[in-house]
Amino acid sequence: MRFFLWRPDQIYALRNKNFRESLEDEHPSLDASVARPEEDSGCGGDDGAGADLVSRQLDELNTRYGDAGRRLTERLKELGEIRVKTEEEEEQLEQESQALTTEQRSRKKDGPDVKVSSI
Repeated sequence: MRFFLWRPDQIYALRNKNFRESLEDEHPSLDASVARPEEDSGCGGDDGAGADLVSRQLDELNTRYGDAGRRLTERLKELGEIRVKTEEEEEQLEQESQALTTEQRSRKKDGPDVKVSSI
């Protein structure tokens, strides 16, 4: 008895064939027998092409990751600047509030400002 091992691409091709046949049975209007141009999926074929595809995808992902990191860093800097400005404004308002409170206290101590006119 002779045995041979099925490679993953052979299993995929067989399942794909069975699926196409079942589609034609269910939906005769679908013509799955028409050959479509193969997309660069990296499955089967030349090993170099698959490696090139993976390399291109990795380069694209690295670029996107780097861009996302730069945008995040810029946004964090903007938020930090906004926080510093807000803290400075809060300190200024607090100082003004304290000055007004001190002024109001001193007026209460001095008594009301009443002019007495002589008749």
